[in-house]
Amino acid sequence: VILLFALASGIKSQSILKLAGVVSYASFFFYLLHRPLWSWLAGIFSVETSRYLPFFKMIPASIVVFILSYYLQFGYDRLLAVFRQSK
Repeated sequence: VILLFALASGIKSQSILKLAGVVSYASFFFYLLHRPLWSWLAGIFSVETSRYLPFFKMIPASIVVFILSYYLQFGYDRLLAVFRQSK
């Protein structure tokens, strides 16, 4: 993530800046939930723990957890907006 922000600030590319924004937006829920979600996904797909689990966590599981984290953050923001409007 730090490399992504360094690229975004140095290159000034709009696509990299958007990607950096998406990553930072989802990062809190990713940090909170990545381990339980990795375990849950490894159980669903019955990945062998000794051999393939590190590769499973790096690519497909991290992508799924990232997408879930983004939508969880979005839902959390919407929920807060509803509570703010109801006051």
